[in-house]
Amino acid sequence: MAKPRKAGVFADVLIVSHSAGGALAKCLRSLVSERQYIGRVLIYENGGSSPVLLPPTGLDVSVFCGKNRGFGAGCNALFARSCAPYVLFLNPDARLLPGSLLKMLLALKNHPGCGACGCAVVGGFSNMKFPTARDLCLRALQLKPYRQKDQTRSGYADWVLGACLLVERQAFQAAGGFDEGFFLFFEETDLCLRLKALGHDTYYCAQARAEHAGGGSEKIRPMRAFRHAQSRLRYARKHLGRRACLCLFACTLLLEPPALLCLALLRPFKNVFVKKGAAHASGGI
Repeated sequence: MAKPRKAGVFADVLIVSHSAGGALAKCLRSLVSERQYIGRVLIYENGGSSPVLLPPTGLDVSVFCGKNRGFGAGCNALFARSCAPYVLFLNPDARLLPGSLLKMLLALKNHPGCGACGCAVVGGFSNMKFPTARDLCLRALQLKPYRQKDQTRSGYADWVLGACLLVERQAFQAAGGFDEGFFLFFEETDLCLRLKALGHDTYYCAQARAEHAGGGSEKIRPMRAFRHAQSRLRYARKHLGRRACLCLFACTLLLEPPALLCLALLRPFKNVFVKKGAAHASGGI
């Protein structure tokens, strides 16, 4: 197989990190097998306190440090320094499985109308439908996850997970990059919706796979919950209208805090119920 880089099919990898440490090292090592399809690896350390320790990989890696202005702002800053025709935004706690970058590059190359491409997330999800106001309210109350499409089949998607997101350079530029008003969460959802408005579809490549350590966390962190609510409301205000935004605001302000509190109080008993259910299933008491 000819190396795609000779045909101009290669990507710069952009990673926004915040004291990622060992996770970042594993992320970089996962890129070694994709080295022939990678131009440069650019890392933005956004205000972390730990030094950035880079393992020997043979990759062309550059590190830039700056204030923590949010995920989208860090990605935009790195994009301005990149030059490849395609750009892969990759979380520092994500690992790309061998052969996945090539599959994503060829997916975009073979679907000229697409401006973004996502991959399957091991143990998680990536192929999603655009959320409605009802979806956002139910998610705020921890009652229902966002609506998913078939994770096993490649095809056109509404939006894909930003933990491993490949974009076509000109399409990303035409959309104006990430909206830096989203400090964390919903950046990729907003981006895919704006790309669609410009006539650029999003593609989901089920054959490309990545592991995302942060995607499976069940811990309730107050600051993350606040950032999620903040971004959720911004998304509703931008794309769902004033009425939907007001309903979601009321839900977030009045109903979400007690729902999170109940979830936190019940979480210690989760393993008890799981073990008891397993015992019944296996014929135990």
